[in-house]
Amino acid sequence: SHSEIGYRMAQSIGEYALADAILGMHEHWDGSGYPYGLAGEQIPYFSRVLAIVDAYDVMTHDQVYKKSVSHTEALHKIRDGAGKQFDPELVEAFLRFMGSVSDAGGRIMER
Repeated sequence: SHSEIGYRMAQSIGEYALADAILGMHEHWDGSGYPYGLAGEQIPYFSRVLAIVDAYDVMTHDQVYKKSVSHTEALHKIRDGAGKQFDPELVEAFLRFMGSVSDAGGRIMER
């Protein structure tokens, strides 16, 4: 329900585009996410971006329920989620932005 709470909070301060992005950030590219089970480009663009950025942030910072992972390990996990959890084109853009490239086997290599 935290997606719906974030959605309502953003709406209450007039941030409608952000509200929509928050509501859809747990939708998965393959349709297995929530709250509506949207897939592919049915998921709002900013939700797809936010999903990747949020996943990286959560993975690289200690959580109450889990220790952080390294920058490289987080990039590997995001790469592994391309086409399943995340928009594959946005994953490629994110990896380029984060200063990494993948080798022919899809492994993350630092520049």
